[in-house]
Amino acid sequence: MIQSLEWKSARATIIHHGIDLGINYLDSTWMHHLGDSEKIIWIVLKDEYRKRVRIATKLPTFLVRSSGDFDHYLKTSLERLQTDYIARTKMSLLSSPQPYDH
Repeated sequence: MIQSLEWKSARATIIHHGIDLGINYLDSTWMHHLGDSEKIIWIVLKDEYRKRVRIATKLPTFLVRSSGDFDHYLKTSLERLQTDYIARTKMSLLSSPQPYDH
């Protein structure tokens, strides 16, 4: 759950300052900040800031059991980020004792 407006404002100020100083890449993940990491990035990157950075996110590969699952989680991440594109998606823990349809 995203916290108070004061919390959002403080984080946005810090990230905006970094972008103003030249940071142009933000990394997110499905699980950080109690599942709100991507939503926080979206809130912070409203306005002109989205155009100034590239976004990456890490999908919850431990939940992926089929290629359809991968598509579902990617689409959900894009929705949570309120964007139709990202620069990169990252995956970890790709080995699984359960085979799935690639």
